[in-house]
Amino acid sequence: METKQPGAMSAQEAHEVLYDGADLEVLYKAGHLGLVKVRKIPREEFANLALIIQDDSELGEFQEAALYCGRDEAWARSLHEGSLDRVLAEGQRLNFSSYARWFRRRARMVSLVSNQEALVAAASEAMTRLTQRGFTNGSSARGTGTPSSGNIPPRN
Repeated sequence: METKQPGAMSAQEAHEVLYDGADLEVLYKAGHLGLVKVRKIPREEFANLALIIQDDSELGEFQEAALYCGRDEAWARSLHEGSLDRVLAEGQRLNFSSYARWFRRRARMVSLVSNQEALVAAASEAMTRLTQRGFTNGSSARGTGTPSSGNIPPRN
């Protein structure tokens, strides 16, 4: 039995890192076997994955399997049901951690943008109220004696 040192990769993990994915034998509906690479999806395709996984229909599963393998939907439809399930499971195993980190970052950005939009909306509402009141709170800006008003009394 082989002893694995802490931090050392297994042969399978090394293969997945070197080749950005894993090879999987699949059975097609036509009855023949084939070898397909289930890949680690590049970050620029995570937005597509996000859209696809929102669709919990069978169509979404075909699109997800096709994305994991870099193929088209027709290819995914040609897979035997058990092979489709294995492609989906392997794709999720290879991509879930990276996708989850990407999704958290995107959600944080959306939250920041939403906060900024709320701030802009509140400022806009305040400006509208000030405009309706004629920009006044009952005192003249000229009588404030601040540097911005230009009415600073000379120093003696």
